[in-house]
Amino acid sequence: MHVPDRTLLAGALGLAVVALAGGLSGSLSWPVAGFLLALSAGPMIESGLRIVERPLPAGRPRLPHALRVTISTEVAVELGLRVVCDAHVPETEALVQTGRGSSARQGVPAAVRESRNAWLFVVRNSPGQRELFLRVDLFSAQPFKVVKVSQIRAGGAVILPEWKELDESLAAAPAAESVAGPDAAPAP
Repeated sequence: MHVPDRTLLAGALGLAVVALAGGLSGSLSWPVAGFLLALSAGPMIESGLRIVERPLPAGRPRLPHALRVTISTEVAVELGLRVVCDAHVPETEALVQTGRGSSARQGVPAAVRESRNAWLFVVRNSPGQRELFLRVDLFSAQPFKVVKVSQIRAGGAVILPEWKELDESLAAAPAAESVAGPDAAPAP
């Protein structure tokens, strides 16, 4: 568990304790305590990320439940984002945009299923254009909700093919230089 995850968990648990204690002691009305409890049970969103969830009117024929999640951030994202739901989500569609206005770039990110309930989206922003928007449409056969949104961290259990290629190319470059020597002339 990362530090932002622990901070969010501690905040949610603290809010739940305050709501229960206030409701039981009578210092909070039960409607207010219930609202605070519901608020503490929302999805865990990593610090620096913002999300907006919106149900889609119609899913697919065999996957009638659909939810659009828009994730935005202005912090550096190096490897990608993880979206975890409380039920099996077999299909997704995603669109990513970095930057705003005329300098904005759009594309379709690589999406990898991490588990039955979690998807990884390979997205990255640059230091010059930190604004990143990821729109994900999630489709399921049963009702579901998003329970966690976080950044993918280096050194995790999941190694995507794109990362393996990057690691191999970075490892091959210094090896080729050490065999030929740093001052060697390029081969014809």
